[in-house]
Order: sequence, then C-alpha cells, then structure tokens
Amino acid sequence: YKGINITYLSRNLEVHPGYYEPKGEGWLRTFFAGLLTTCGATSLGPPCVDEGEELGLHGRHNALPAKNVCDLSSFEGGEIRLTGSIEDCTLFGRKIVIRRSIYSKIGESKIIIEDIIENIGSHESPLTLLYHVNFGYPLLDENSEIVVSAGIPHAYDEYSQNYIREVSSFRKPDGKNAEKNYWYAFEPGKETAWAMVINRRLSNGLGVYIRFDPISMPYMTQWKFEDEIDYVLALEPSNTLCYSRKELREKGLLPFIKAHETKKMRLEIGVIEGTKM
Repeated sequence: YKGINITYLSRNLEVHPGYYEPKGEGWLRTFFAGLLTTCGATSLGPPCVDEGEELGLHGRHNALPAKNVCDLSSFEGGEIRLTGSIEDCTLFGRKIVIRRSIYSKIGESKIIIEDIIENIGSHESPLTLLYHVNFGYPLLDENSEIVVSAGIPHAYDEYSQNYIREVSSFRKPDGKNAEKNYWYAFEPGKETAWAMVINRRLSNGLGVYIRFDPISMPYMTQWKFEDEIDYVLALEPSNTLCYSRKELREKGLLPFIKAHETKKMRLEIGVIEGTKM
C-alpha cells in the first residue's frame, strides 16, 4: 500500500501445488502465506484420522488448481475483478465446488472476496472454511496492536493462555517465542464482524481491517508468531473453530453442507490510514 509492505510471505515463497504433501504437517512445506490462504474445504486445523480418513494440516484447498479463471476487469467501469473455481472432489466421495470472485473498485483501498460454495454430490459433506489473512513487517512490529469487535479471547493451548494478557500486542522478534493461538466468537445477530491490526507509528498511522458476516463465519482465529525469521500475524475468520475434524465432530462443532446445497461467504480486506483510524 503506497510502497509499504502489509502482508507476509514465508521463506517457502510461492510453491507449485505439485509439491504439496498431504500427510501430517507437510502442508507447511508449501505454505507461502501471502495476503490470503484459504484452508478447507472439508477439513482444517491439525492432522487427524476422522472416521478412517487420514487428514493433513488445513486441508487441500491451497493445493488445488483453479478452473475457468477469468479477468473481468474494466477500466471504463473502474473495477478490477477476477473469477474462477476450485473443485474439491473425489470419486465415490465428497464433491465441493467453490466459485470465487475477487474484486476491487479503482480508487478504493479494499479488496472483496466472495465465495459461492456448492455441494454437487449426492450426500451431505463436512464444510470447514477458514480464511487465513496474513500480515508482516513493517506493518507488523512491536508497535502494532490488534483490535477486535468481539468479546473475550480464548486460548487454544496452555502456552497461549500463559500470554493471554498480550493477546492484542506484539513482542520484539526473538527465537525463543513460540506460536500463540486464540479464538473469538461473534454474535450472529450483528450485521458485520471485524478485526484489525494497527501500527500508529508507521507512516501517519496505518491499519488493515477484515470485515465479514458473523452468520456465515461466527468465529475468528488469531495466530501470531514473533520469531526472528517468521514474524507474522494471521486473522482468520471461519465457519467453525480451528480444531481437527475429529475433534470438531466429537465436540459437535463440525458444520455440514447438504447435497445440492449452496452457501455464500464474503470477506472484505481494507486499509485505513492517518486520521481515519
């Protein structure tokens, strides 16, 4: 944004999906982050075995090729618009199609991602989608802070719980820091949910927000890693919590999409600066 880096790229950089390793935590070998990594569509979170099916970290979405990619941008219409679809299908099994539109009005500092998810199979299927929005230096440093429209943060693990008082702030890079993971729940009755990361000492004050519908995405995971090399924050709205599919099933939190059912999800990512904050 105006020459200032906002997002985060891992040391992997952009890796061809052909190198994807589906087992265990092999997903991390091809995870390059970027502004948005989508996790799902039928599993997310840690690896597990669910009803006899071996599932790797965060699902297959990020390694699937897009089809029907089309640039519908219009200079005359003042809009950048890209569309395409991803199919997460298997013979004798689940068949999920995600049709995505990414667009931005020229002159506006925001990007809209809209997904139409359809179960084209003959049986209901788990549907777990998490939008992994990633931020890095220089937007992200020890002067940054997180603001969330929801209530109380909850820790995913004991280590994160030990640092829950620092949930909205950042430490200086240090190789002794480990991952910290938290989650928020949003009220479905509200029109929009939002979260943002702000660095008031960068430029004249710079922040990036995400905005989403709490009916379709009632949860948000916050992942931060304040390592010397991997210094990163992710704000991750989702339709369920970031547990393995086995654990989600056991907790009664596993969402499903019926045969021939269609669902919609929408995410807005925008920049604010100066007095707008």
